[in-house]
This record gives sequence, C-alpha cells and structure tokens, in this order.
Amino acid sequence: MANELQSGQVKIEEVTLVSSTQEEYNLINLIREFEIVEDINRSLIYGKVSLSEPNNYVEAIPIVGEEFIRLKYSIASDKDAPARQMEFRVTRVANLYKPKDKQFDYDLQLVSPEYFHGLQVSVDTAMTDKVEDMVQTIIKEKFGTQKKLKFEPTKSDQYILFPSASAIDSIKQCAFRAQSKDAYDSNYKFFENADGFNFMSVGYMNDQDTVLDIEYKQVGNQQIGQPSVAAFSAYEYTVASRNDTGYSLINGGYRNSILVFDPLTKQYEYREKNYFDNDENLAKTETERTNTKQFENVVANEGALEYAFVTNLRKKPRQLSSLSKSDELPAQYEDFYLDRQMSRVKMNDTVVSLSIPITTRIKVGETINFNVPKDNSSKTASENDRYLSGKYLVIRVRNSIGLERGVTQLELRKSGFKNKIEKGE
Repeated sequence: MANELQSGQVKIEEVTLVSSTQEEYNLINLIREFEIVEDINRSLIYGKVSLSEPNNYVEAIPIVGEEFIRLKYSIASDKDAPARQMEFRVTRVANLYKPKDKQFDYDLQLVSPEYFHGLQVSVDTAMTDKVEDMVQTIIKEKFGTQKKLKFEPTKSDQYILFPSASAIDSIKQCAFRAQSKDAYDSNYKFFENADGFNFMSVGYMNDQDTVLDIEYKQVGNQQIGQPSVAAFSAYEYTVASRNDTGYSLINGGYRNSILVFDPLTKQYEYREKNYFDNDENLAKTETERTNTKQFENVVANEGALEYAFVTNLRKKPRQLSSLSKSDELPAQYEDFYLDRQMSRVKMNDTVVSLSIPITTRIKVGETINFNVPKDNSSKTASENDRYLSGKYLVIRVRNSIGLERGVTQLELRKSGFKNKIEKGE
C-alpha cells in the first residue's frame, strides 16, 4: 500500500461516450466526477458521470438516453489493485445547469447494458433443473451478455413455470424457490458486481473469508491494544442500527411461525422457529449472541409472527418423467422459509457505513474486517471495541471518483458478535 499522502489517488484512463449513431467522444477533460454503485439489493450496477463542457453536447450530439459510456480507471496509489474497465448505458440527462455563457453542467445517469434486456425480454417457458442452472440459462439467453456468473449450489431439482414475466422478475422467482445446499438461511440474492452476476444466499456470503481489513483511525487519541495491521483506514463511520430489538421482535427475528396451506390436497401445517433453540441453524456473520436469559424467556413465549403461505405438502419425491430423474426432495418451502425470514431480519442487527480511500479490492457480496479501537476515555479499555468490531458483509459499494482522487463508501451489515456481552445473571 502506498503512503498515506498518496492514498486515494486514481488514474482515469478512459471516459468515452458512444452516441446512438456510433460516433465516439472523449470526455476525460470534461468530467467533474463519476460514481459507480454496486448494491446487493439491486440486480445491476448503476451510477452517473458529471460533466462540465462548453459545447452543449446534449443538443449537439444529441444525448437522448440511447448512448453508451466506456470507463476505465486504476488506483494510482495501489499498483496491485485491479484496474476497472466497464461499460454502461446512458438512461437520461439529469441536473442540467448553465452557470455562465458557454458552460453546461449536467449528469449522465448510467446503468449496466443488460438493464433493458432484463426488464423487457420475457421468459415464457417451464424449466426442470437446479435453480442456479435456470438462472444461468436466463442470463445467457435473455440478457445478451458474456459476463461471468458466480452462484451457490441449490439442494434439488425444481420445476418452475415462468408466466411471461421479465427476465429480472423471473430470476427473482428463482431466488424465492431456491433452497441452499449448504447454508441454512436460503435468503438468495441476485446482484451484479465488478466480477459479473451473482446468485447466492446471505448465509453463504457470510461464510466466505474476508478480503480486506479496515480500521478506524481516531484523531487525537492514543490507540490502545495491538498495533494496527489493517490495510485501510476509515475516514469516518456511522452506525445506522445497532441491535434494534423492537424491529427484530415485530418482524419475527427472534421467533416466527408459518401456516402452510396446500389448496390441492386441502392440507395445512403449522411450523415455528425459535431463535434461541436453533443456534446451529442460523446464518450469522459472527458467532456470539448477547441476549440475557430474561429477554430470551419473554420473546420466546410472546414474540411469534405468523405467515399465511401456500405451498406443496407432498411427503414423497415426485416422479417428473421417464426421461428425467425425480426431484430429490419435495418442494416444501416451509422447511426453509422460516430460516430465510429470520436471516432477513437479523442482518439488520448492526448496520455501519464508512468511507475509505478509493479501492477496487472490495466488491459487494464480500466480507471485510472492521476494527474500531477503544479510545482512552475508559480506564478499563484494553482492546478494540469488541461488539462493533468484527466481520461484516458488504451490502453496498459506492465508488466516487474525481479528477485525481476518489473515495469508496461502504454499507456493512452483520448479525452476532465476536464476544458475548459481559453480564451477571
């Protein structure tokens, strides 16, 4: 890593606008900044390019929302960080402003080229396959892309009838039906990062090794404990949520239940899940919990949340046809729906956002270590903040890049702690 004076320096190698008539315009000397956003809850990467130019390209080219933008940049202060080369579709011109004569300031809103295919091309077929293979088929046939696909294996073959929904909505249907082969939560996400498209569960992502160490550098306070070994220093951080027990309680984070009804067989079943009785079956970023026995007794008895749900209550595998093997397990969604709902809630336990010097070493869907040293205001402080520090899943990455420097903003989430809260019971 380069020294601190050089941290965040970028080298912009290409900013090219390709018009609807295939003419190319070099915009490197006209940009004010650009930003690129990866989000685990958004299917595609999006962003913007901010321009300040004298030629009024909006009218002269013209820019009508049918153009492409090619971007290429590298981290000048980190020679080992991978360079990024990306292509986007322009969707619109925003914030057009004329501060003075012969100066036009505006933003070009960007999204991955697969956006229009994903929304407009429909999937109107039936498939019997592993769900991740269905997703791969839809991407290859409907998205018109050669980007890589990284997926988590699912448990068994499924039969899904796609009723002429868009390709993106069809993949969401696959995410709903997917049952993880190894992870407990089956809370599948479909999203794009710099490496390509991803289809995997939150629990699976939580289990991956961390790719980066980040530490908050406190100004004016002597760090207590071990010397820093973090590769990056955070400018600042914000804790948006920290153990919201009220939110977890009302949304089924501690205990939830499901009423399963099958209209074909006219059968129903009631299932429930208790957070405190199923510790080994929970997808968590960290391993420890912090609740007192008194709290556990209250919410385990009174904290249930019911869901009405339609599913298949078959108890035996179904024979698909003479040419294909039967599904290994019946499609009984109640078996993993409760774990999925609990995963959705508990991943909001601790939500942190922070800013570091620009880097291409981290992508959405990966995990990092974030260390917060205790300051010297506490006489008993002897190590990092044991409850805020730890392993986090990266939910959003926003790279904001100026002419010379850039900033990476991260939104991080985790469930659990490295250490139990010290308590007397």
